[in-house]
Amino acid sequence: MGLFFVRRWSAWVVLVIMLVYSTAQANAIEVAGELFVDLKASTYNSGDRIWTNAGSYANFERDGRPTRVDYLNATPAVVFNGSTDAFVGGTLRNPISAPKGLTGFDPTRSIEVWTLNPRIADEETLVAWGKRGGPDSSNMSFNYGYNGAYGAAGHWGSGRFDVGWIDNNFTPGAPMPQKWHHLTYTYGGAADPVARLYSDGELWQEEDMGKWGFMPLWDLNTHPGPAIAIAAQWDSTGVYLADAVRGSLMIGQVRIHDGVLSDAQIRANYNSEKMYYVDKVSRIPGDYDGNGQLGVADLNYQALAMASPEVGLAIFDENDDGVVNGADRLIWVRDYKQTWMGDADLNGLFDTTDLVFVFAVGKYETGASAGWEEGDWDGDGSFLSGDLVAAFADGGYEMGPKAAVAVPEPSTLTFLMVLAVSAFGVYRRHRN
Repeated sequence: MGLFFVRRWSAWVVLVIMLVYSTAQANAIEVAGELFVDLKASTYNSGDRIWTNAGSYANFERDGRPTRVDYLNATPAVVFNGSTDAFVGGTLRNPISAPKGLTGFDPTRSIEVWTLNPRIADEETLVAWGKRGGPDSSNMSFNYGYNGAYGAAGHWGSGRFDVGWIDNNFTPGAPMPQKWHHLTYTYGGAADPVARLYSDGELWQEEDMGKWGFMPLWDLNTHPGPAIAIAAQWDSTGVYLADAVRGSLMIGQVRIHDGVLSDAQIRANYNSEKMYYVDKVSRIPGDYDGNGQLGVADLNYQALAMASPEVGLAIFDENDDGVVNGADRLIWVRDYKQTWMGDADLNGLFDTTDLVFVFAVGKYETGASAGWEEGDWDGDGSFLSGDLVAAFADGGYEMGPKAAVAVPEPSTLTFLMVLAVSAFGVYRRHRN
């Protein structure tokens, strides 16, 4: 009876939390004028062609393969690889021009993006429309980059219409990497021709476009033709996306408003949503799930990244060689966990207990999906003979804790052991 009560009470708690979350999301958001774009990572799934827009502008079609993840098992996010991934308003063949309220002479506008950038480059695009290549003041790109001239906003015209995150003296810098931020851009139009940049509800930087503008005609004049793009900008043709400035980052939400959000509204939106973007990044190398320790779940996350090596490089690419592969796995096992390949239970030993356990699971050579604890030691997602080769080649079988012994070279005896154990597994599977 007591256990039943606890389960039922827990279910009610979960329901209440979900209701509070949905109510807060629905009622607490401040809007300035028409809300053209309202994208949430939680509404997109990996492989979907379309990211549904809850705003008045069009839906977005993917370019490349942006991937939906639940970052650290907590925060829905869309991951962009910085080279081929983006979304375009409308379709790739028939993009829909950005709304008239966002283009032309001195349009008012506000952009909000929840984002996490693992490693910040000079210029990484969050949201853009207009196009690159000039004339001055004709582009609109909201960036998360380090460059002191155009790392925050690119209107085209470096040193004049472009804006960095830190100051008007081209000092490089940006909000801290590897942390969720609510980044906001606003432009006040002809009445207030100032571009303002905010991070986490606080004004970081502002620059008066009027001092550069074509007075008395206009200050900014954004190209009207191209569509809104997510994580990419349009090149000088307005037809193709500029690959060099695509964003390599995660995005949780995007909102684009026709009007200008006030400081108080921006702060309110940040405060109403920040609890859903809790930073759980561990100080422990290899702790991918952020629980403060190195465990099987981290290795299984790594295996997923190995299957899609262009995704999550900044998180899983331990040796910074541009790919997530077996070398990164060895770093995790040998250097971070200080154990051996084949240590299924991660107790610091590779011995008979590990072999008995993984073969008892019954996934050897079946093609079934397997985790580290089920024999997938090489990270290909299955328990096959290659896993045994990887484990015995590491040289730790029955050698005790790794810290206590020197790493031996693989020997003929090691590979004979691989063959013997593999044959035992096949025999056991056929017998069952």
